Amino acid sequence: MNITVTARQNFNTGIPTGRQERKSGDTTREVVITADAQYHRIDGPGGSWRKIPIPMPSIATEFDLTGYAPVLLSLGPAARKGMETRDGVPVHHLSGHLDLDHLAKVSALARYDAESDGVTGIDLDQWIDAQGRTRYAEKRMVVDGTPVVLTMAFSDYGPPETIDPPTVTIV
Repeated sequence: MNITVTARQNFNTGIPTGRQERKSGDTTREVVITADAQYHRIDGPGGSWRKIPIPMPSIATEFDLTGYAPVLLSLGPAARKGMETRDGVPVHHLSGHLDLDHLAKVSALARYDAESDGVTGIDLDQWIDAQGRTRYAEKRMVVDGTPVVLTMAFSDYGPPETIDPPTVTIV
């Protein structure tokens, strides 16, 4: 299965608010994440929104790789793959295997998410720019016996955006 996610996320703002569009086959799921809830709509612009209160593990956190670089660096010199250029930007390439204890150093949620999916560790390649921002990442793991590769590209950095909740129609 191929899933494509296009998003605008506010990282480093406490709760990573933002907007996402997740496409899988013929299905498109729109997601809006505010400070107090997530809103999901599957039926396109004509569909209705479903409100899911927070706290709950936020689906936005799976794309926030802020805490991973220090843990990769703690693996030692083998994790440092050198300088490269991605999309015209000079980046530091980091790479390594992170087991559950390493994921716990990233955050309790990173470990919880992995364990709840039956994942015992991930292989992560992360490309970091001079400002310490992730520009590109690739996570490889086995979920319920199935190999999964998650590739992420980050661009268009800017100031945080205000994310307003959509109108929820109660039927």
